[in-house]
Amino acid sequence: MSSTVLVVDDDAAFRELVVDILRPEGYRLLEAGSGEEALRVASREVPDLVVTDQKMPGLDGLELTRRLRASSHPPPVLLLTAYGTIPQAVEAVHLGAADYLTKPLESPEALRRAVRGVLGRRAARPATEEEFLTRDPATLEMLALADRAAATDATVLLTGESGTGKELVARRIHRRSRRAGRPFVVVNCAALPESLAESELFGHEKGAFTGAIGRHAGRFEQAQGGTLFLDEVGELSEAVQAKLLRALEQRTIER
Repeated sequence: MSSTVLVVDDDAAFRELVVDILRPEGYRLLEAGSGEEALRVASREVPDLVVTDQKMPGLDGLELTRRLRASSHPPPVLLLTAYGTIPQAVEAVHLGAADYLTKPLESPEALRRAVRGVLGRRAARPATEEEFLTRDPATLEMLALADRAAATDATVLLTGESGTGKELVARRIHRRSRRAGRPFVVVNCAALPESLAESELFGHEKGAFTGAIGRHAGRFEQAQGGTLFLDEVGELSEAVQAKLLRALEQRTIER
């Protein structure tokens, strides 16, 4: 089955040029003349890729990328940008855009190669948990914020009642970050015995205490380069929370 590509540009002539360049590739090609129209088409057709101009009246390529990444089935976005707006294109990549090309296009083949590359990476992704299915404005805003967090190495605090999907949000952040290929380690802090919590989180060396018969890598080390999700962190003792805070602030741990 051929991939569906949505081409977005308020300049009809350039939009047709992009469509003509991609047509020999056998894609199912859709068009939109604005960011607003692109959102409507994307919600109805669920494209495999969105190729969009960055500078458009109304909803520009940057905001379109943000909205698409917060949708229930976010397609990858390839941004087309003039030389003077490259910083905005880089910002779009930080927001989740797959790649960008400068306008005028270097060559038709450069565009075809970029599209093949993005679609190839999408096809190679392993199956993951289902995305959020929602149209609730507050939830969409929260997901957009989570996606912005995914582009950074910031420590993220997720709050909410039990069963509201905090772990799902944590996994979404992990999947959309540059750490996606590294471990996602979950720790149920409420289930850790107080006497073993510190050792379980930070590890220990052989002989550190009675029964420590060997070196033990804690959860922080197990999650090295990836994401550590601490569930029910408020259940840890104040002493362990203090050491946890120091580890988060200094980005180092001590066994």
